[in-house]
Amino acid sequence: MTVMQKLMNSFKPILTSFLILFLSSCLQNKSKGKIDKLNTGQEIESVESDFTIIEFDPEWYWIYKNVSPSMLSDNEIQQVEKILQTVIEENNASRKEKTESRFSIKLEGYKKQYVAVINQKGEKEVWANMFCSDFEAEYWKVGIVDVDDGGNCFWNVKINLATGEYYELSINGYA
Repeated sequence: MTVMQKLMNSFKPILTSFLILFLSSCLQNKSKGKIDKLNTGQEIESVESDFTIIEFDPEWYWIYKNVSPSMLSDNEIQQVEKILQTVIEENNASRKEKTESRFSIKLEGYKKQYVAVINQKGEKEVWANMFCSDFEAEYWKVGIVDVDDGGNCFWNVKINLATGEYYELSINGYA
């Protein structure tokens, strides 16, 4: 193998990663506050979404093992949002009893990342990752936001859409 071939082979993973990141960013809506005109001439104001769907990467073994990537329909996103409300209500009710308000959670003021997979039973599951909207991370639409500490500004949960159940609610602690 020539030196040039070795050099080209070493750049393949970098170029592949760049291409994936570039294509992912092209698919995102970046029209916050922009005024759009419909064909009817009516003006509407579009707003930036507070969630993104990120395709599962098998290297994220700490999220799921032995699953295959999937996507979410609009109806499934609504189902996820409804289950998240249940997660919040049940968590916060149990925390009030223990006066642990620092672990109370909410959706308002948070950005959400959804990673959809098909589990070994053929059921669709979603890992929902939430973090405070003021957390400065431009990559949040294409890469997992994973931090240590930060308290209830960072939390996540797994949702089984086939059963409507959630599990593994995780709320970050404080340093």
